[in-house]
Amino acid sequence: MLDCLSSVFVFLHTQFPSRLGSVIGKSISEEVIRTLIHEWLTASVPISLSELLQFEKVQTTVRDLAILVSSYQWHGHKDLEDWAEGLPHIWLQNRRNSALDAVRKAFKAQRGPNKEVQRVERQNVSRGDDILAQNGLNHRNAGRTEREPQTTGASENTAIQEEEDLSGWDFEEDVEDNGSASSPPTKPNGDSEDTSDAWGWNDDNADETRPADSATQAKAVNLDGPNGSPDHREVTMTETYMVTDIPDHVLEIVSSELRDAEQIKTPEYAPFERISAPTTLRSLPTLILAMFRATAPAYYSSAILSGNIHLYNDCMYMVEQLRDTAHVMSSTQMLEDCDALERFAKSAYAREMDLQRTVLGDLLDGAQGFIDCTRFPYSAECENAVGSVIDRLRAVHEEWSSILSRSALLQSIGSLLSRVIEKVVKDVEEMEDISEAESQRLTAFCSQISALEDLFLSERPAAGEGTNAESLPLTAVYVPNWLRFQYLSNILESSLVDIKYLWTEGELSLEFSADEVIELIEALFAESSHRRNAIAEIRRNRP
Repeated sequence: MLDCLSSVFVFLHTQFPSRLGSVIGKSISEEVIRTLIHEWLTASVPISLSELLQFEKVQTTVRDLAILVSSYQWHGHKDLEDWAEGLPHIWLQNRRNSALDAVRKAFKAQRGPNKEVQRVERQNVSRGDDILAQNGLNHRNAGRTEREPQTTGASENTAIQEEEDLSGWDFEEDVEDNGSASSPPTKPNGDSEDTSDAWGWNDDNADETRPADSATQAKAVNLDGPNGSPDHREVTMTETYMVTDIPDHVLEIVSSELRDAEQIKTPEYAPFERISAPTTLRSLPTLILAMFRATAPAYYSSAILSGNIHLYNDCMYMVEQLRDTAHVMSSTQMLEDCDALERFAKSAYAREMDLQRTVLGDLLDGAQGFIDCTRFPYSAECENAVGSVIDRLRAVHEEWSSILSRSALLQSIGSLLSRVIEKVVKDVEEMEDISEAESQRLTAFCSQISALEDLFLSERPAAGEGTNAESLPLTAVYVPNWLRFQYLSNILESSLVDIKYLWTEGELSLEFSADEVIELIEALFAESSHRRNAIAEIRRNRP
């Protein structure tokens, strides 16, 4: 095209009378050159570095054409000179556009099968905590009443409404308690100043936890060395979880930019030094990840079952891979990008947990506070509400068990069950009068919900690692109010003497306040001297 155009210009200048050739050349050269630049030259700039070196020949020809047009005193030669001079900038712009478009194409590409990936951690735990380690729990969790599945971070303080989800997952953000469903995530900015301002994108704040992912295995060995102790073991935690093929596509785009950022430092690419091309290429991963965060929610929610959970896993997988790269490169910017992506992952998990809580809350609202739970049709509504909640929890457990690790699965289901229990306990406490028949019916409902304990059984050790060990329920570890719920069931079916014993000799006072127990007694038992004595005894023995 350039050679042909040059021949045409020479023909006009040499074969026409000078005045006519000059008029024709000046009238067409500017429009022809503008079309040449926008529709041919800029579009032909290659993306890859290997092809870019070969493009120098075109750049030289453009300069020669500009000199030719200038010698004829025609219009457009300045545009050609500017284009040749600005070729590195054009290449960088095309490279940026191509990288961002590649992220979009990664979502639309043919999806392969999900793959299983691993995350390995090592923790020193006491021998008494081995059963917790086998189920993905950190030894620090053994004495806690809150659930804290094994993660790389420590728990943070949160509002009561979110504390069961936030209790073990590296959250530093405060969550506003609105008294009903979880508050929508706030948006702290996770990108660097230059790119976030340019794009106008902020990250969703994570209200939830960081779950782990699909099956957990622990292996204990005796410690050797100065820090070793017969009472402690080094436990290797191998968590496996499922990710889609999207992260690998995105990571390949990022890796390509980083590889070229190193290659472009070589002498053969010296013209690009003046525009800081290596620095610009190293900044592209920030925009690539921003593009991923901007477009991922729409794709995952519409094209993938349990999209938010898969989005969480995919993001955390990318964070792990990118953090290793950031440490090797000593890149502070990439570490910041990883933090932003991690917050985005947690916000996706938070949205899914909020959705499931809303569904469970709506189902349990069908019980209408368990009022008249022994009279038809209210009894049938209560039965349907409790049954629907149990079925929903089991369905979610089955769906997520193939995606999340066991520790993360127990964390998530435990959080949902905790919310159900919280509402059931509150509804029962608000009942002013509970007949004997209603007490029995409520106890039956509690027993049905308690049957969900089989979802929290510990995994049996592998052959040769203690074959006599039995699966133990870990419900109290992952459901903070589980013991409170069990005591409520006991109160509903116990006599006054039994309730006094639980308060004075048992641990009822650890789960219920004296006023709560007294209100339950007044609702369950008619006015009598025995009731007055029991209430007085409880008041005298306040912890």
